Amino acid sequence: MRLDARVEMDEENSLYVLYITLPGMKKEDITIEISPEENTISVGGLRIPTAEEEAQMRHIVKARHSPPTEYEENMWILKYSVGRFGRFSRTYRIPSGVDIADIKGNFKDGILTLVIPKGRPTRQMPLRTHSSDRAPFSFGNFPFYGGDSNVWW
Repeated sequence: MRLDARVEMDEENSLYVLYITLPGMKKEDITIEISPEENTISVGGLRIPTAEEEAQMRHIVKARHSPPTEYEENMWILKYSVGRFGRFSRTYRIPSGVDIADIKGNFKDGILTLVIPKGRPTRQMPLRTHSSDRAPFSFGNFPFYGGDSNVWW
């Protein structure tokens, strides 16, 4: 089975914030791995139903479907638990230039929040300059311009 972890991402001026919704999970059940070689961060975990949750699902299945065999009952329970229990794993690419020590995380009320600061660009883009005697853009160089200042071709 696969747990359906909902993810939202916000981008602010100097950082990215990931919100991963993991209802019913405990902090101990979540793993976070950062790979500086691949510039990735992986979040994973396992959510197993408690005895109370399993009993509640069995009660619902018996009341709604009256399965004749234990096998059919287990199949209905499996159907009801899809997306709520099981394993999950997600991998996200970290922008280049991020100092891994600056990544922060917090888990509260079933929401894992990861704050990833934007890195400095690893490659500087050259700044284009122009001389003062020539304008940086000329209509005469525009491919669809016919030369007359009032006519566009």
